[in-house]
Amino acid sequence: MFKKIVALSFAALGAGSACAQSNITLYGIVDANLSFAKIGDNRFRGVQSGGLSASRIGFRGTEDLGNGLKVLFALEYGIESDTGNGITGARQSWVGLEGGYGFVGIGRQYSPGYNVSGAIDPFASSSALSPVLLAQGVNYQGDVYPATTAATIQGGGGGRFDNSLLYRSRNFGGLRVEAMYAFGENSDQSNTMGNRAAGNFYGLGGTWRRGPLTLGVAYHHAQRTRFSFMGFDGRQLDKREWYLGGRYDLGPAELAVSWQEIRSGVSFSGVGTDNWRDRIWQVSGLVPINQAGSILAGYAQLDAEYGDEDVKVWTLAYTHAMSRRTTAYAGYRHVDNRDAAGTGALPGLRVDDNFGRSSQGLVLGVRHAF
Repeated sequence: MFKKIVALSFAALGAGSACAQSNITLYGIVDANLSFAKIGDNRFRGVQSGGLSASRIGFRGTEDLGNGLKVLFALEYGIESDTGNGITGARQSWVGLEGGYGFVGIGRQYSPGYNVSGAIDPFASSSALSPVLLAQGVNYQGDVYPATTAATIQGGGGGRFDNSLLYRSRNFGGLRVEAMYAFGENSDQSNTMGNRAAGNFYGLGGTWRRGPLTLGVAYHHAQRTRFSFMGFDGRQLDKREWYLGGRYDLGPAELAVSWQEIRSGVSFSGVGTDNWRDRIWQVSGLVPINQAGSILAGYAQLDAEYGDEDVKVWTLAYTHAMSRRTTAYAGYRHVDNRDAAGTGALPGLRVDDNFGRSSQGLVLGVRHAF
């Protein structure tokens, strides 16, 4: 009912145009959970926002332009349900055209790798539960160089891009492909520092669905970025990523596997180059135990070539659909940090100097979608 009232209000504002703002929807998710986590002597106990799905509020709409063509838009913003701090930033903000050729959008959008990874992961890229999302987001070089080892092929915030142009094809017998180019819009417009192209990005991806089987593949390429480190002129080398994944519905259970590789490095003038090639793989499953409840289990591993900072993650969780829009959930996540690795099991837990130590986290929460 509330959505209809909002839509009617917008329609009244645009009554001067016969077809303007023909369909506008207010939507969102409110997700909050109790979190308990530890690593070494550090402990976190509290309430967190967005355990199963990130809390958000947004507007999306369409207008029929005729001849099979329509315009679409989305304005979506993150919110903190635990503190009430309000809008935390734009998750999506784009406008596009859709027709017989497919869809073309411009703005801040989900990348091809975001969509592919999210389609394969049974945990739907949950920040508090998904093993593979935690492994994809590890940035072990962030405390060493002004460079990132975190994957851009992921279902989290690192998989969205500003200033992007996206093409998504129509569905051809279960096959759908995507291509994106994002402009870095670097301040070095005169190329004085050789940094004009820094941050430019392109990505390709596709999913194929046939019956119980879903297959996904993605490739991302981000151009190099220059920086200064301890008086040396440095640059992060181009980051190249590959992803392959599959998901199969066996009837009594669903099984998913994926593998991806991240290649990059840093180079310093007159000093040398450090290269890294990291691999992430996962196997996860979902078992419905009745019409409302499902058990999820998964394992993911980051094999970090540089520094041997490997991370192993496993999760056991339960979700229960209380209604069509409300889901209760509980989960336990364990992280095994090797050598100098330091990744906490849950958001909110500070690692500090507890490198090489295991971490555990427990969440109990509720998600409501409207």
